Amino acid sequence: DRKDEEYIINKVEQGVRSTNPNYIQEIKREYTIETPYLSQQFNFAWKNGTTNLVTPIGLDLKQKESIERKACTWRGRLETFQNKAREDNLKFDLIVSRPEDQSLFKTYDNVLKILEDNQAPKEIFELDKIGAYINKITNYLSDKR
Repeated sequence: DRKDEEYIINKVEQGVRSTNPNYIQEIKREYTIETPYLSQQFNFAWKNGTTNLVTPIGLDLKQKESIERKACTWRGRLETFQNKAREDNLKFDLIVSRPEDQSLFKTYDNVLKILEDNQAPKEIFELDKIGAYINKITNYLSDKR
């Protein structure tokens, strides 16, 4: 199975649901941000001082150019949204999946730097270490009760 955006979101939701059955009440669905130039809908957001926008970026692709293009697209989107994010106290939680093809690992490492190299408030989580992110969400939601 290709680890695309839908796969990533399902992984996060399954992890959160398994530890917090009431998570659906504590997570905002279909959160949209808008600028005069661009809008973006996020599957869900959760709040812990900032509003964390869960942002899946499936980089499990077959070609180097496709991986680079997707990373550059997201970098541009993040740059476009950076002022809005600061104004509205938003943070992008980028959850990225690594390509299965080992010959693309260097490209993947490079595009992580592309995603990191902008001023938007963000944190990058790799899918193979998603447990730590899920724990972060569930611990915060548990502490709220």
